[in-house]
Amino acid sequence: MRCSPGCWMANTKLATAILLFAPVLQAQDPVHWTVKPAARTFHAGETFTVEVAAQIDSTWHIYSTTQGPGGQFPTRFSLPDGQPFRLSGAVAGPPPMVEMDANFGIKTESLTGNPVFQVPVQVAAEAPGDQQLHINVRYQACDESNCLPP
Repeated sequence: MRCSPGCWMANTKLATAILLFAPVLQAQDPVHWTVKPAARTFHAGETFTVEVAAQIDSTWHIYSTTQGPGGQFPTRFSLPDGQPFRLSGAVAGPPPMVEMDANFGIKTESLTGNPVFQVPVQVAAEAPGDQQLHINVRYQACDESNCLPP
């Protein structure tokens, strides 16, 4: 099925969104990411939300998108250059657990379990035909005794 010029069509046979993230250089990766594909067609200039879910192994956590400076790395979402999409606002996520971190002397905002993030995306006005969306996520996973590189 072809999409008329200026629209973006979700292809239900293929993943409509692919989650890309920098691989951790260690064998251990306690966070597993999935993307909920878009359920409909989006036209040029339109904004939609992509749900990105993390499944975090027990005893591990990541930091929220609103984690302030001075501590560990906050979770960040970005869209690579060269695709007809752009972020269209702040990424929303679940409320974090806020605790004082004695190592950094600041309050940290962490997430455990299965947090789901809503990533607002806008289709470029000049988007041609069917397109595939790529999302990058940068995060840092820690447990009680150590942290993996972002």
